[in-house]
Amino acid sequence: MKMKLYAKITTKNAAQFKRLIGLSQDNFNHVVKWLKFEQSEIKKHNPQKRRGLTTSKVSLEDRVLLTFYNRVYAQLG
Repeated sequence: MKMKLYAKITTKNAAQFKRLIGLSQDNFNHVVKWLKFEQSEIKKHNPQKRRGLTTSKVSLEDRVLLTFYNRVYAQLG
């Protein structure tokens, strides 16, 4: 089984993590925690958002990593 992207990156030291992602690991974890809270609030206040949805095969942490990756490299182009 393949190792998840987030699991690979968290094995790096703090300087490498910040260089790859653009955020410190603490800030990244804060963003993930905030997004999990926001998703739960949306589902709580709008029950129709839960109907018919399957869970994503990509973890929230990996989706956030891809978002920051796209943000960093879009600025370089």
